[in-house]
Amino acid sequence: MAGPVAGITVVELGVWVAGPATAAIPADWGADVIKIEPPTGDPGRMFGRMLGCDLGVNPPFEMDNRSKRSVVLDLTTAADRRTAFELLSDTDVFVTNVRPGALQRLGLDFDAVSGHNPRLVYGLITGYGETGPDADRAAYDVAAFAAEPDFFWSPVNTLGDVVADEQFHAAGGIVEVPHGESSVPMVATPADFHGTPWAPRWTAPALGQHTEEVLVELAARCGS
Repeated sequence: MAGPVAGITVVELGVWVAGPATAAIPADWGADVIKIEPPTGDPGRMFGRMLGCDLGVNPPFEMDNRSKRSVVLDLTTAADRRTAFELLSDTDVFVTNVRPGALQRLGLDFDAVSGHNPRLVYGLITGYGETGPDADRAAYDVAAFAAEPDFFWSPVNTLGDVVADEQFHAAGGIVEVPHGESSVPMVATPADFHGTPWAPRWTAPALGQHTEEVLVELAARCGS
């Protein structure tokens, strides 16, 4: 199943949830999503271990990173920064939740990249916006909410409540993700095109699983 945005290339430089979850939607819809990770990997790969339940599976990471290709680039090196820049010079969409100051230091801020790829859709996700004293502060949603004096906590459904809800299933809340010869049930993408079929294509990639493949493709494009 091709999906409604098949043929679109998305480069994701994302960590934890916001960037990866955003890029997960076009991945589910059929885009070629290339996930740039450091040699140590997206820290989201460590969710289970951080919570003291390293069971060999990582549902939050799986949901946000299925149907993507993982490329390891060490952006502390000039060579890999050039590679990242070359990827962005020939892609359709860039999604990142890296802080604006860090993107500038890497040479991957909007002004630098858009000059070489004016058609690029540049999606920057920030905790506190691009201006003001908190613009370059690190942010995680729960911490940001708790820091606001007018934020009120309220009860939420447990995972069991959600899975048991008839409407959740009727609305397509669960999707089967291909995994080898079988499939894994996961939460479906939260956005949809009415009447346009889509389906996830594979589970989250291993760290750097597609590095060689993507770099060969990039070299072929640069040489053509």
